[in-house]
Amino acid sequence: MFDALKKKLAKASSDVTSDEIIAAIKSEITQVVVGDTSAVTAEDMTRLKAIITRGNLSTNKKEIFKQVRFLLLAISNRRDEITLNTQVSNKLRSIMQEIGTVPVLNEDVRLPVNTYWAKAKTVTEWGETPWYNPSRTNQQEKIGFFTSSSKKAGVREQLFSDEIAIESTFEENDQFMSYSDATRLPDRELEADHFQASSIILEKQKEIVEAMNIDPIFCKEMLEKSEDNYYFVKIKKGKGKSATYDIVGTKNFYMEYHNCVDNIWLMRRADNLGKSASECIDYMQQSDVYVNFLTAIGGEDCISKETILWTVNNDESQYHGMLLAQAMRQWFRDAYPLTIESSRRLTKFVHEPIVAKTRKLDEFEPSRKKSRLTKDAMFGQAIIEETASSMVADTRNIEDSDSSGPDMTDSKAMARRINRYKGVLREQKLLDPDKLRDLRKIAVDTISSDSSKHNDSSGDDDEEPQLEEKKRKFRG
Repeated sequence: MFDALKKKLAKASSDVTSDEIIAAIKSEITQVVVGDTSAVTAEDMTRLKAIITRGNLSTNKKEIFKQVRFLLLAISNRRDEITLNTQVSNKLRSIMQEIGTVPVLNEDVRLPVNTYWAKAKTVTEWGETPWYNPSRTNQQEKIGFFTSSSKKAGVREQLFSDEIAIESTFEENDQFMSYSDATRLPDRELEADHFQASSIILEKQKEIVEAMNIDPIFCKEMLEKSEDNYYFVKIKKGKGKSATYDIVGTKNFYMEYHNCVDNIWLMRRADNLGKSASECIDYMQQSDVYVNFLTAIGGEDCISKETILWTVNNDESQYHGMLLAQAMRQWFRDAYPLTIESSRRLTKFVHEPIVAKTRKLDEFEPSRKKSRLTKDAMFGQAIIEETASSMVADTRNIEDSDSSGPDMTDSKAMARRINRYKGVLREQKLLDPDKLRDLRKIAVDTISSDSSKHNDSSGDDDEEPQLEEKKRKFRG
């Protein structure tokens, strides 16, 4: 087999082009698909290996790798007809590990509940609408988030609903957490972002459709798996007995994967603007926080890329089988409970009250509104950003230390942070004396309130002198 490739590879590297190699691979795929059942040899696998390592083909390597995946798919689907000895099978697996395999559909794609989009209507309509070249910029075939009757993105609304369900202490008008740094923000300032980049998801979807039009065995498998999802349609070509059919992905296929809730996370708009559309694995490796998530699931080797949306593949991990964003969100809450609660308290008891007071004063001083609100915004943001920059590492140390226990209450950790940050704010002239007194009072009252609850539940009278001493030091 692989005569066409043999001829091309016999030529000097400088004399063969990427297009010629791609044409030769397609010729070999056709031979396999139409029924050439001659044995695949170890020498054939060596030729394929030579292709993917050929340096002068780097300009079109992505397309060459894809065509090799199609060829390996056709061979794998015909194992009963093609004799593959152990040596050949091992080399085939080795190549697959290096360049990947043709992806398949996920078992489940969780979508926003019907409240956030008109599911019944859109599935029927979109399931009959072929999309040939969808993208986020193609106006005729534009991929985007589902929207509710209020024009809000369904995935955002669903995630907000999920967050409320997760947090037992969530109250009306509370702000939501950004998973990029644990800060709390109004929902309007949070963006729903694809953890696995939407561009990569789209590439994988298009590869499935292309593979279905190459390999009838794979096509049948995907059609059966998506029977109830309206993901593909057959488009007739030609007339009479010579008529053929092309498989085309539907609008429903592309839109559902783009709107999978378990591939979305909430993050600050500023962080999203600075985040590229590169692979999420690259992002995690470069992140001081999420490199720990990568370690927690067992490393990059424990990320399964066999499906369109990647999953955690580690039987020993509690996140096994989850999509990456779903696992990441749960891991973040498992790893940083004190960070999350401290951030919530800073926002609720420090930032929001001072913002409210400033705005109330501005109602009586309209001429100073702009300058006062500017200072207020800087003040509030300074607290949040200073907290965000050191909170994860700081709280992680608290959680891992011997002193973390029943006596290490969240309010005390919060008070220490406020005490540290107020010096920074004073140096930056963002905190005037009145606001400083308010900040101290809010923090001390919070400590008093929490400690009273703690004392009531424990019945320990020894806490009172310690509490007064902490109040005195904090006021000082």
